[in-house]
Amino acid sequence: MGSKKLAAVAEASGAIFIHRSFDWRLVIKVDGPGPLNGLIGERRSYFSGREAMCWAEYYGQPVM
Repeated sequence: MGSKKLAAVAEASGAIFIHRSFDWRLVIKVDGPGPLNGLIGERRSYFSGREAMCWAEYYGQPVM
C-alpha cells in the first residue's frame, strides 16, 4: 500500500526504488499476527483484515 508513496519519495530524492512484492499471509502464517495471538482465529482474522482495509483506504489503494 505504501509502495507508490515510497516510489515518489525515492524519485524526488534521486534514489532508485525496486519494488518486490511478497505474500504477507505466508509471513503471518509462520510468525503470527503479533499482539492478536491470544485471540481466537475468527476474531484475529477480523482485526487483521480490518487493519489492512483501513490502511488501504488511507492510501487510496485496493485490497488485494
